[in-house]
Amino acid sequence: MRHLKILFIGRSKNLPSTRIRITNLLHILKKRGIKYDFIILPKSIKDRIRLFSKCKKYDIIFLQKKTLEFPEFFLLRLNSKKLIFDFDDSIFTTLDRPFNFNRKCFRKFKKVIKYSDLVIAGNDYLAKIAKKFNPNVVILPSAVPIKPIYQNHFHNKTTIIGWIGSKYNIHYLNIVKDVLVSIHNQAKFEFRVISDRPYKIDKIPCKFIEWRLETQEEEISKFDIGINPLPDDPWTRGKCAYKVLQYMSMAKPFVASAVGMNVLLSCNNTAGFVAKNSKEFKKYLLLLLKDKDLRIKMGLKGYEIAQDYSIEKIGNKLADILSANS
Repeated sequence: MRHLKILFIGRSKNLPSTRIRITNLLHILKKRGIKYDFIILPKSIKDRIRLFSKCKKYDIIFLQKKTLEFPEFFLLRLNSKKLIFDFDDSIFTTLDRPFNFNRKCFRKFKKVIKYSDLVIAGNDYLAKIAKKFNPNVVILPSAVPIKPIYQNHFHNKTTIIGWIGSKYNIHYLNIVKDVLVSIHNQAKFEFRVISDRPYKIDKIPCKFIEWRLETQEEEISKFDIGINPLPDDPWTRGKCAYKVLQYMSMAKPFVASAVGMNVLLSCNNTAGFVAKNSKEFKKYLLLLLKDKDLRIKMGLKGYEIAQDYSIEKIGNKLADILSANS
């Protein structure tokens, strides 16, 4: 039996989506007998042309999240037996102007979607948009590492509310800044931020923890409650709620804005709460702060749901998708 050979093309070694949706899953593909090469897309046009001209020797080219200008994309498409495009963000718009579909972004997005043999979308919202231009769309959520949980996960002396994210998303914490100050007068807690940029709220105890890949899971395990505040716009609806999955994988209940995948993962407010406004954010945070048993119950429910998003399960789903489309 001939083994599949895949070329994975990622945007950057440091990009979370490259790690989460490609490199974290490669060992599963190897177990399934799928051969692969993984390369970061070269920056120079000359090197890209050289790369694309070698694509014919692969059964599938897997392009992750990167849209290309027409001449480059035409060359890639011409030399690809099968082209799969994977994306997990609203790349048809921009973070700084979420309600305005950037014409250039949208044009490139539409082209790569239309001429791919298969499109893999990170959630239902992204899949619905992709299906406007290509009927061959499947949904593959982002995968999260799952590790055993221990009793000491639930025994902090001081209740800790936490958030994890990058400097590009840290401004979303301003949505709940006043809420956190307000509830601290009714239920004491410490607020922790894991990021590559410090964030502090006056009037409440805050602790900044510099994000590191090697320690992020350990630091999340110290939370009692995770939060994920978001505005409701086309950019945030496309998010795959990875930080919520991280909370769930550590058996931590969460309070998140009622946007996109946050709603799905809350499982009707049994694994976490979704809040439509600041009033609800305050209500749900106070509920969890004052009820440790509820925190444990919801955290364990989230941990159970997170098994469906494990690297093992999602990696095998990706292997099935690749095998079915070779």
